[in-house]
This record gives sequence, structure tokens and C-alpha cells, in this order.
Amino acid sequence: MSRLQRRLSVGHARAGKLMDMLESMGIVSKHQGSKPRDVLVSEADLPEYFGR
Repeated sequence: MSRLQRRLSVGHARAGKLMDMLESMGIVSKHQGSKPRDVLVSEADLPEYFGR
């Protein structure tokens, strides 16, 4: 999540909400403690979720 905070210049709470949204959309895996989340979609699939 800290990488998301740095890349998008958002705070901890906003980054957490974004990760929760990505999880509910099925883009990233569930929280697994200190392990990084897995990305569940390919880059080619992103326009399906976010448009182009």
C-alpha cells in the first residue's frame, strides 16, 4: 500500500480504500498479512474494468 501512496501521492486511509475497491473488483487478491497482494488480471484486461 505504501507504493500506492507514493505513486499517487495519497494518504494511508485513501490508499486503503483504493485497495479495498480493487479487491472487491477482483483485480487484486485479499490481504494476506505482510505478504504483497497478487494481481489477478493482466494489463490487457484493465480497459475492461476502467475503460480506455
